[in-house]
Amino acid sequence: MGANEHMETVVLLDAKGKLFPVSTAAFKVSRGPRKKVEQLYKNSLIIYRSGVVKKIDRIDFLGYWGVTIGRRLLSAANGGVRRIALHLTDQPRVSIDEIKKILRDALPGDRKLVEPFFSASDPLIDVLRRVDAATNGSEIFDVIRVPSTESALDILC
Repeated sequence: MGANEHMETVVLLDAKGKLFPVSTAAFKVSRGPRKKVEQLYKNSLIIYRSGVVKKIDRIDFLGYWGVTIGRRLLSAANGGVRRIALHLTDQPRVSIDEIKKILRDALPGDRKLVEPFFSASDPLIDVLRRVDAATNGSEIFDVIRVPSTESALDILC
């Protein structure tokens, strides 16, 4: 991302129903087979701290990372890091209650991971109760302890 572009951490719900904290820097870079990336992320929901929800409508693959041929070859040799562009559509009908439901359904799966993406220091039942009590997206992000952009995923793979 350019120096003037604002980066933030968003919560992404992928096609398998898994939640991930993702830096918006990941909206420009991908690693992995194109088909797999599209299967996992096309139609995924992105929840912003503001409570805005968008959907990944399309992923354009723009080529290997790097300006020079040498950099692109290096990118291909290092796992196929590609430049991408996400086309997002607004989801105006997603209410705060629907966001809470998404989280209630997906957070238990995150807790089953060896290293959960969202802080597991509080009992899940307490976190879900506080999610239900939240009145806006910012409060929800604080309750589930969405990590900073430095600690979020920064590449779609």
